[in-house]
Amino acid sequence: YNRGYLIDKFEEELKRAQRYNRPLSTLILDVDCFKDFNDTHGHVMGDQVLKDVTEIIRNAVRYTDIPARYGGDEFFIILPETDIEGAESVAHKIHKKVDEHSFKGQNNQEVSLSLSIGVTGIKRLREDEPKETASEVITRADEALYEAKRNGRNQVQTITPEEN
Repeated sequence: YNRGYLIDKFEEELKRAQRYNRPLSTLILDVDCFKDFNDTHGHVMGDQVLKDVTEIIRNAVRYTDIPARYGGDEFFIILPETDIEGAESVAHKIHKKVDEHSFKGQNNQEVSLSLSIGVTGIKRLREDEPKETASEVITRADEALYEAKRNGRNQVQTITPEEN
C-alpha cells in the first residue's frame, strides 16, 4: 500500500483501538545506506531491494497487520491488537530476515544490507486523558527510527508512549 492508504487506515485503526482501549503498535523501517546502494548498483537493483524487503515484511506479519511503503526506502507497519513487546518481536524478526538475506548488486554479487527500525505503541487511555492523534503516534515512531540511526543504524529502537 502507499502512504495515503496507510494514513487513512492508521486513523481508522487508531480510533478503533482507542474506542475499545485495545493495544495498537507501529513499526517504521528504513533501509540503511540505501542511497549509497543506488549510487553504486543503480536504481534497477535498488528497486529489486525494495521488492525483496517488501516480501520479507509480508512474510513476517499477520494477515491483519497493515504494511505500507511510507516513502523512498521507508516502510510503516500497523500492528492492531499488538502491544509493545509483540511489536518488538515482529521488528526483530524482520531485522533478522533482512540481515540474513542476500541482496544482489549490479554484477550479481551478494550484497548485505541492514534495517533501522523504530517501534512505538499508543497510550492506554484513562478517562481524563485526551486521545492521541495519528500524527503524534507517527512522530513518536519516527523519533524511535532516528534514535536507531543516531545509535549506529542496523538496530531496533523503541520509544514507549510513557517516555514521551
